[in-house]
Amino acid sequence: MTHLQELESEKKAVLSDWIHEHSQMVLRTAFYFVKDQMVAEDIAQEVFLRVYKKMEEYRGESSVATWLYRVTVNTCKDYLRSWNYRKLVFSQTFLEWKTGESPEQEVIRKLNENELVRKVMALPVKYREVIVLHYFEQLKSREIAELLRLKESTVRVRIKRGIDKLKEELSGGEVHGTNGQIL
Repeated sequence: MTHLQELESEKKAVLSDWIHEHSQMVLRTAFYFVKDQMVAEDIAQEVFLRVYKKMEEYRGESSVATWLYRVTVNTCKDYLRSWNYRKLVFSQTFLEWKTGESPEQEVIRKLNENELVRKVMALPVKYREVIVLHYFEQLKSREIAELLRLKESTVRVRIKRGIDKLKEELSGGEVHGTNGQIL
């Protein structure tokens, strides 16, 4: 086996470990951004493909999880800016408007959705990403700031404003995260 083949084999082994350890986090993060399971799965595959191609660029200055979050967030933002996504959103909106749901179907659908998650997903991206990373993924403000390349104070302000928007949407009551803590 040549030296180049050994390096490729080593890269594949490392990637396999990373996929095993972090694939659920990557998939969840992608889903929080795009709100579609199938698209999130495609994005997760794209993330690991990008990571494989750029593995040599990983300098170890942050944890692998932080690096994967960053790649996932960037891949999601690329997707959300793409023409295909905008065209899909327009098409879905048009179809929903054209066909509509009966009142009974709408009530059933709304009852089946988790209200808090739905409200978080409806937040603007800049608030949604910090809320998801802080409360759902349990990252600290410092880690989120590093991940999103923002000042820590900006992250804290966005978390606060995001929570304020959620409280407003949920009629002024206390908002509880997935772990039971008050948001």
